[in-house]
Amino acid sequence: MSTTQPQNPKPPIIQIRRLKKYYKVGDETVRALDGVDLDIHENEFVAIMGASGSGKSTLMNILGCLDKPTSGAYVLNNKPTHKLGMSQLARVRNEEIGFIFQTFELLNRASALRNVMLPMLYSRANIFNAKKRAKKALQQVSLTDRVHHRPNQLSGGQRQRVAIARALVNDPSILLADEPTGNLDSKTTVEIIQLFKELHAQGQTIIVVTHEEDVAGHAKRIVRLRDGRMISDHPTESDPIHNDWVDRMAKGQGSQAQVTKAEHKLNSDADQQHQQALIEETKTKPRKRLFGSSKKPPQNTPQSINEIESEIKS
Repeated sequence: MSTTQPQNPKPPIIQIRRLKKYYKVGDETVRALDGVDLDIHENEFVAIMGASGSGKSTLMNILGCLDKPTSGAYVLNNKPTHKLGMSQLARVRNEEIGFIFQTFELLNRASALRNVMLPMLYSRANIFNAKKRAKKALQQVSLTDRVHHRPNQLSGGQRQRVAIARALVNDPSILLADEPTGNLDSKTTVEIIQLFKELHAQGQTIIVVTHEEDVAGHAKRIVRLRDGRMISDHPTESDPIHNDWVDRMAKGQGSQAQVTKAEHKLNSDADQQHQQALIEETKTKPRKRLFGSSKKPPQNTPQSINEIESEIKS
């Protein structure tokens, strides 16, 4: 994997090891995620990028505790989410994660205030001061004059600000934004990105899942996925694909859909590394016995979950 990501002395708020997610489609096994390792630290602003089918939506669902991995470990703020049951995951979603969606997902018949109060109805800690906290969150996104407006009385940018306030209201460990500017015009996109920058400056950890280079360019770090594998992890100013995109935009070639030299090299290197990993995996794979014991061979997993967790804690 291509990386120039410097070491961070602080403990990560997100720790992912050997993460895999497989689906059965008929007789075929789809490897949506195929051994992802990722650390994200407190107050990072990270963009996760990839084409359709790269695995970024699957990774987002697991990061958001909306799905569980087939194998591997995902620890969020010292909580081993891969070992939790559905009710425990629901609590983690409510207390640790603020979701921001492309389509806002607001209740049409409820005011902005009521929409922002909604997550606190399921929170033991904040239910008794829900209105006060909701008003503070709306003030944080500059919507104090739209508290009693319903979504159909708000612009697209204002609706996304309500969604951001709702995501912030329980003081989450991370903000997880799925294509947050996908339904917005260019002017409103700039306003929402500026709001993310302000929240990041205040100490918020932000993860944006996007396919837009201009949106990813405002993050401090870009992680790229391809075919379920992480192929690069760079600070934004060092990301070769993003730098190529910036150069093309400067030359007026931004609209040209082409695979740049940097992208071709990155993909080629990732394919070679994957082939080498498959060769190594084949070497260590236990052989089936033709005669004798009928016991099934052990599954070909790199480590048990306990061993992975021990690696994370070390």
